[in-house]
Amino acid sequence: MKKLLISISTVMIFFLANVIPTQASGNEVIEHGILKNNRVLIPIRAVSQNMGIDVKWNQFQKTAQLTIGETVITLAVQFKRALVNQDRDDFDAPVELIQNTTYVPLRFVSQTMGAEVKWDQKTKRSHRYPG
Repeated sequence: MKKLLISISTVMIFFLANVIPTQASGNEVIEHGILKNNRVLIPIRAVSQNMGIDVKWNQFQKTAQLTIGETVITLAVQFKRALVNQDRDDFDAPVELIQNTTYVPLRFVSQTMGAEVKWDQKTKRSHRYPG
């Protein structure tokens, strides 16, 4: 019984040691990023939810409209561009719709949405850092 308690305690300490630094640093781990044609795509909702961005989906047109304060960004599936307040912003990979989730290029999020986002190839996760 004593060995079991020690084993459980050791496992709990191991998990807590891994969780605390992530929470303390203020970094957000974004799960389910994908690598397609050497470009990292991340789910737009994963970023938008924690940044206070309003996202509206138009099923008929297959477009997502993001509102960040006074800025309105429109993304269309299979296009390599966004409209940012009606100005065209091109990027190097198309917006993808995969299993009812809209994925956007990581670089677009970093440059257009004002978030510092980095891809960790080893863990296959992206991390958003406070700006």
